[in-house]
Amino acid sequence: VLGTVQAADAGSYDCVVTSVQGCGSVTSDAAALTVCRADFNCDTFVNSQDFFDFLAAFFNADPAADFNNDGVSDSQDLFDFLGVFFVGC
Repeated sequence: VLGTVQAADAGSYDCVVTSVQGCGSVTSDAAALTVCRADFNCDTFVNSQDFFDFLAAFFNADPAADFNNDGVSDSQDLFDFLGVFFVGC
């Protein structure tokens, strides 16, 4: 189970299902997890709405605007977001 994922969590994951009766197990094919930090609103698109949603969070002191996870929302978070936003995914 992955909770709130970060860029470092990106990679391939598989799932092992094991019978509780001891009848064996099977492993799924790997699935790729891609983390796109520029998709701020998680709608699978990187577009101007992500920029506006970040600004709304930033100016409303929403904890989600702490983009660099340093415990405070400040201008560095804005710069860090803009850095990934203009690069895209």
